[in-house]
Amino acid sequence: MPRQRTMTDTTDTVKNVSLTMPEPSDKIMLRGRPTDTKLITAIESLTGCKLPIEPRSSSVNADIHVLSLSPDRWLILIEPYRATKLADSLHAELRQCHVAIADVSDAFVDICVHGSRAKEVLMRCATLDFSINAFKPGMIVSASFIDTNAIYYLAASDPHCFNLYIPRSYANYVHTWLKQTISSM
Repeated sequence: MPRQRTMTDTTDTVKNVSLTMPEPSDKIMLRGRPTDTKLITAIESLTGCKLPIEPRSSSVNADIHVLSLSPDRWLILIEPYRATKLADSLHAELRQCHVAIADVSDAFVDICVHGSRAKEVLMRCATLDFSINAFKPGMIVSASFIDTNAIYYLAASDPHCFNLYIPRSYANYVHTWLKQTISSM
């Protein structure tokens, strides 16, 4: 069954910022030892991405993004409806390793804040430094967003597009908050 979007996109060309809900990506949460050579090899062979070891970093290969959430935890973003196959392959490759692999595709909603004023919008909602010196392209941060948590990802391919991964139960709340923030600018 196709995933349904329940929120509408917002674009304000005067304020030069847009709020969109892209086609939801599939997501796999992975925990393991960053020094485990089997884990490193499996990620590289199955995704084409190097396992990002540095905190808050990412690795990209075409439509696959591997995001480092902590020293031993990663979020893998892949095309829709591919998580089960990748998770099964990871389980098969890593069955002798101490890892945790979970399909969390339905746990998060994808929201994109895009435009030259995207950072300004997010600075009104979070206590992070979104300046170019502090939040560089390719960077990922898991932090608070108003009354919940969010994963913030600034893809290297577009330094004006912040991707937010919000717990599904807070998605409408966050989306409404962002729309009101944009309209109040």
